Amino acid sequence: MRNIFVAVVSAIALSVTAQAQTKKTVPAAPPARKMVTPAYQAPATVQTTSWVGHSSFQNEVDVNLSGGYLYSYKRNSKSYTDLNVYGTYSYDLGQNNVQVGADVGLQTFDSSTYLTLVATGTYNIDPNYADSIFFKGGLGLFPVLKDGDVKNEFGLYVGAGKRFKIWDHVNYKPMLMIAKISDLDAEFRLLFLNISVNWN
Repeated sequence: MRNIFVAVVSAIALSVTAQAQTKKTVPAAPPARKMVTPAYQAPATVQTTSWVGHSSFQNEVDVNLSGGYLYSYKRNSKSYTDLNVYGTYSYDLGQNNVQVGADVGLQTFDSSTYLTLVATGTYNIDPNYADSIFFKGGLGLFPVLKDGDVKNEFGLYVGAGKRFKIWDHVNYKPMLMIAKISDLDAEFRLLFLNISVNWN
């Protein structure tokens, strides 16, 4: 009987010990964190500026009134008509205040025809071209009097000037330039009756 009592007490003691170990306090898990999702924000838009906001015009034509002429005459009972027209077209590239274009001239003399054909580049100091100081360079063919005859010769020029706004789309545009054509000496030219017309 005593053996049975010891066995029961031992069994109960083992059972209580096992239960105590099972009910050991397990540290509580930290409370679950609430996930916060940031609200969607559209990416900031970058405003770009077109050429219209960059310069005051995109196209420009110069007419040099100081060198143009048209007249007819007779020589040895034969009639002649001489013509000299000269103009420049410039196109705004829309960045860095730069224009590119060409000088084009047509000159007839004693039944012969001569062309001016020069590629040009212009840098404007002010984005508002209508009142800007500018620097210009050109490279191409020029008609020149050489050895008693007019010939087309390769040459270049650099110059500077300023536009003065007269009306909307019309500017007075004088320019001083230095030209070096073929093997001739460098020469100064002043375009003091130069008018430019512009549009977008």
